[in-house]
Amino acid sequence: MAAGNLQPKNLQEASGEPTTEELVEQLTASLGREDVTDALAEIGIPAVGPLIQALRHRQDGLVKYNAALALTKIGTPAVRGLLLSVEDADVDVRAEACWALGEIGDERALDPLLASLRDDDWQVRQNAATSLAKMGNKKAIPPLIMALGDEDWHVRKQAAWVLGVIGDVMAIKPLYKALEDFDPVVQEEVATAIGKIGDPGAAVDAVLDALKDPNPAVREEAVESLRRKGQAAVAPLIHALAHRRDIRVKQEAAEALLIVGEPAVEPLIHITLRTKAESVRKIGVKTLGQLEDTRAVEPLCQIVAKDQSAAVRHCAAVALGNIGDPDAAGTLIRAMKDKDVRVRKAADKSLKKIKVERVTREGKAKEDSDV
Repeated sequence: MAAGNLQPKNLQEASGEPTTEELVEQLTASLGREDVTDALAEIGIPAVGPLIQALRHRQDGLVKYNAALALTKIGTPAVRGLLLSVEDADVDVRAEACWALGEIGDERALDPLLASLRDDDWQVRQNAATSLAKMGNKKAIPPLIMALGDEDWHVRKQAAWVLGVIGDVMAIKPLYKALEDFDPVVQEEVATAIGKIGDPGAAVDAVLDALKDPNPAVREEAVESLRRKGQAAVAPLIHALAHRRDIRVKQEAAEALLIVGEPAVEPLIHITLRTKAESVRKIGVKTLGQLEDTRAVEPLCQIVAKDQSAAVRHCAAVALGNIGDPDAAGTLIRAMKDKDVRVRKAADKSLKKIKVERVTREGKAKEDSDV
């Protein structure tokens, strides 16, 4: 047979060079001693099978790692074998396979990686979560959101972390609800994820939706959640009050701030005094009056005396009456000469209310001293 008709394998044998199969065998045998991953990657598809075998059947951890590394450099042709390796009985194999799939980034790995979040071994779970985060595929978001309710706290924690890394606002509402997780480690990871995504608007929507839920238990839980969060709940609600265009959302945010209570007072004072939006000032002064905190008295007196809007001055005069602090009396007396009749009437009514409350308090104090 003429030399020109020989197959490549035969040509290699005739020239004394190793065949591709022999070369792969030699290189895989060296995985634990030296870095031959680039050479194996250059061979490509013919190296995939032996590398998968090395990954799954060799005992040396360094061999497994280098096999996985070589497979990541080969890329897409290695995915099928790695997907099978994700279900291997050997923990190290599963962990390396999860890592390698994340490096390759093939969409076929999404479901197996999500399933690996429930693996018994923490290293496998961690590698699966890291790979999902690295891939950043939005198709993973719905199942990750479902994983926030998993019975295993490890899974919930990893799901929250991945959602935070992906950073899509679609996850904000579910994450906000997940702040109620009974495990403090999960709560911390969820809070961090919300901070990374950083969409106060979506967080507010989650709160307001819960407060309007037809289920009384959900509404009660939302109220308790606001009270527990305290200061942490104020910023997104203030943001909604100040910047949302829908007046109903502004009012609902103010109602939520009422539930939060005392921590909302100073931020409300600040936004009410600084904003140019009349609707925000009106809602702000009404809410301050309902909170009945004496820290609001001086700012409300300023508003009664100086605000350009008669409607806002009127609301502030009413608010001062609700708070009932005698220190507001002087401002209310002067407001009885306001050019707007509604302001004058509100000032008169509030002043009478303050006087009645003062007389009542003084009378009670006298009774207590007599006893």
